[in-house]
Amino acid sequence: MKFNNEKGYTLFSVLLVVLLLTIIGGAYLIVMTSEARQSVWHSDRTQAYYLARSGAEAGFKWVLNNQREYVKGDGDPEVFLKGDFEQGLRLETSANPQEPINVVIEYDASFGSLSEGSFRIISTGQYRKTEQRVILNLESRTDDDLNLLFDKALFSVEDISGGFSVHASIIGDVETNNKFLAGYNVTGDIVEDSTRIYNSADFKKVEEDLEGKDGNDLIISGGGPNTPPYVISEEAHYSNLTVESWNILEIHTGGDNLRFLIDTFRVAGNARVDVVGGGTVYLFIRESGTIETPNTGVGDLIIILDDGVHLDIKTPGGSKFSGYVYGPNASVTLDGIVEVEGALIVNEIFGETGSIEYKEFDFDIEFLKDYLSVIIDYWVQNFRWE
Repeated sequence: MKFNNEKGYTLFSVLLVVLLLTIIGGAYLIVMTSEARQSVWHSDRTQAYYLARSGAEAGFKWVLNNQREYVKGDGDPEVFLKGDFEQGLRLETSANPQEPINVVIEYDASFGSLSEGSFRIISTGQYRKTEQRVILNLESRTDDDLNLLFDKALFSVEDISGGFSVHASIIGDVETNNKFLAGYNVTGDIVEDSTRIYNSADFKKVEEDLEGKDGNDLIISGGGPNTPPYVISEEAHYSNLTVESWNILEIHTGGDNLRFLIDTFRVAGNARVDVVGGGTVYLFIRESGTIETPNTGVGDLIIILDDGVHLDIKTPGGSKFSGYVYGPNASVTLDGIVEVEGALIVNEIFGETGSIEYKEFDFDIEFLKDYLSVIIDYWVQNFRWE
């Protein structure tokens, strides 16, 4: 009887040990499985996060490349980018949650001006069944310091190419929103991929200010080597202002700022435009311009080009044009061995043999505030992650 009791006790002990080992083994297996799942989940979550983060950074780059459109008022308030690492991101009309990377860029102009606003970049990364989202807030501000106007020999929105001639040189600093691909011999700093933005001039306001001052056509012709100058001293709007060969147009400023709105402007070879009286002349050219001879009113002539206008400066015989040209959405050709003394702000510049020498001239900067709107230097991005 005692033996049977001991045998039963031993069996019970063995079963108890087996049960405990089974429980411990099962618990260990559960823990190991859970840790494995946690590790996989954490790995997937990390992958999804970095997909989202890379999407946000791509969105930020997109904002930098397209901010000019928002300043001009043409930017979309909502933009969608989607794609993956291999193919890159592409612009779409709507979000697609099936893509590994989805980016939504929201623009808010609540600051009251299209030149100041904020961007909210919402980027979602998806890896297998795990999603992660990051939000990048960008705040922008403008720099309205007009002293930045004409502070370089040449500013171009597009690539600067051409200038592949022994005669082509730029004395002064050069800056472009894109790349410097030219052969110019540059004495000064070259800045590529600039975020500087210049707005178009307000030609509508010029037209309003000169309302009732229509000068119709002014064609100065029939002159010779000893012909006295043709003098104007009143602001006007000319549909066509042409100075033919061997004629002189003399603009008397009386120490003031004079504005002229001109649809078509042409100065022929051996003609001349002189600015006298100590003031500054602003030529707002709305359709086209051709200058075939030097301007002798050094520093007193500022040419402002409307969007899409092309100005052809072709001073023969190595003569010199002196003044400033402002046309951030216009183009200029330096045709022949032309020398420009002053500064150019253009969308694009053409020509192989022209040269530019930077020179500062005194003019009334405050006067231009009514017409050049806001000159935006650099957008400042204040990063804030959510």
